[in-house]
Amino acid sequence: YNEVKDQFICREVDWVRVKGKVLPVKIFELVGESKVAEKVAETLKFFNAGYFRYHQKDWLNAVDAVLAWCHVLLGSIQRDAEGFDQSCFG
Repeated sequence: YNEVKDQFICREVDWVRVKGKVLPVKIFELVGESKVAEKVAETLKFFNAGYFRYHQKDWLNAVDAVLAWCHVLLGSIQRDAEGFDQSCFG
């Protein structure tokens, strides 16, 4: 992650235990190049907030942030589907 963080947008998705290591290793998902769409950046903000609160064991605020993430994500999907419906079926 440290080698590519300036060229790519990544999000941390988990910590795993690796044989031979004492500390967990962080796992990242590649999201895109250094600039991503505004909607992607907005969803990342909520995901990261929920993920941070989850690791802090702040369960209620983690759930609130994940629900906000889902709301933004599903709203985007719904708008895309409506646009598809209108463009294909008049």
